[in-house]
Amino acid sequence: MLCRNKIKGEIAVNKLIAKGYSAFLKVVDLSDPKSIQIFIERFNEEKVDILIHNAGLIPNKKKLNNYGVELAFATHLLGPHLLTKMLIPKLKGSRLIWVTSGGMYLTKFSFAKSMGLQGKYDGVSSYAYTKRGQVILSEIWSKKLKKNDVIVSSMHPGWVATPGLKKSLPVFSGYLGKRLRSVAEGADTIYWLAASSNGIIKTG
Repeated sequence: MLCRNKIKGEIAVNKLIAKGYSAFLKVVDLSDPKSIQIFIERFNEEKVDILIHNAGLIPNKKKLNNYGVELAFATHLLGPHLLTKMLIPKLKGSRLIWVTSGGMYLTKFSFAKSMGLQGKYDGVSSYAYTKRGQVILSEIWSKKLKKNDVIVSSMHPGWVATPGLKKSLPVFSGYLGKRLRSVAEGADTIYWLAASSNGIIKTG
């Protein structure tokens, strides 16, 4: 697991270990290219079977990473793109999954607006722009990695009752209330895309 927050990452990993899974944590900030580079230099696994891009945030105000790039853009697009590019030699017959959001339907993609370069900054809008950008990236990577037999997918987990949603969109979260999906329900499609036979539903 690659997590920016060491404490939260350790809690998640320990829960998996307690259930009998083999898991380990690497502290990586996907908004920081240097952090990604350091991880890659120390990553010795021969192959990555499944890569899930799930890092996300909704900034309450405009923030920049150490290189002057807007934080949502750096976390949702720049970082995952760079990580994928650096892992290409280890991606063969793999699955690449982008966890995006239905929030992208709020707007069309714009490089300038997604990086907070035009108009008044709004964190929710930045989230929507960059989540739509992830779908575009997934299509680009699908073509690029076809020769490596990599299946690339993008998906929306539905509106899930997470602390992040409650904190970032309290009115929306309160309105949906018990209609929000559980964390397990939100993960079901990710699990299916990762484990299904060739990513295709077999019927009959």
